[in-house]
Amino acid sequence: MYFPKLEDIKIHDELNEYTVKRLDEWLGSKPTRYLEYINPLEFITEINISRELGLTLFSVAADENNFEGDPFFQIKYIVNCPHCKEHFKTYYSNEDIPTSFVECEEEGCSSFIPAEHPERVYIFFKTKERPIVKKSKEKKVYKKAPTGYLTRADEDAREHFEFRRRYWKYEEEKDK
Repeated sequence: MYFPKLEDIKIHDELNEYTVKRLDEWLGSKPTRYLEYINPLEFITEINISRELGLTLFSVAADENNFEGDPFFQIKYIVNCPHCKEHFKTYYSNEDIPTSFVECEEEGCSSFIPAEHPERVYIFFKTKERPIVKKSKEKKVYKKAPTGYLTRADEDAREHFEFRRRYWKYEEEKDK
C-alpha cells in the first residue's frame, strides 16, 4: 500500500476492503502537490462508485475516532467571497467558519457572512502523510549511463543500422 494508515479503516462497518484499496491506488497515482487539494468527487467519478459510498469513505478517513493518533485526511474548507469570487480564507474545521460579518480584503468588495454562503465554501481533503513508494527491482539496461549522443561514428551503431538497411533493401526487392 502507498498509504499504510488506510489499513485502519478497511474493517469499518460502512466500507469494504476493495474501496479502500482503490482509494490507496488512486491517491498513489497522483502527484504529491495534488495531495494537498483532494476533491472526493474526482475520486467518485474516476473510480465509478456511488456518491454515498465515496463520501462515506472520505468522511471515515477524516474521522480521528477511526485511527490511533491523527486521522488520514484533514478537511480543508476554502471560503471564497460571494461578491468578488476571490479566495477569502481557509479553515480546517467547519465550526471555525465565521457566522458573523467579515470584510473581504479585495478592493471595492463588501462584507459578508461566510456561513450564509455554503455555495462559496469548497471542501477539499489533504493527506497527512506522504505515499510510500517502493524502489523498482528492474535491472538497469546499461552498465553505465551513456556519455553522449549516438552518432554514425559509433561502430555499434554503424553495424546495427547497416544491417537494418540491408535487411529493408532485401525485403523491398523480395516484394517486387
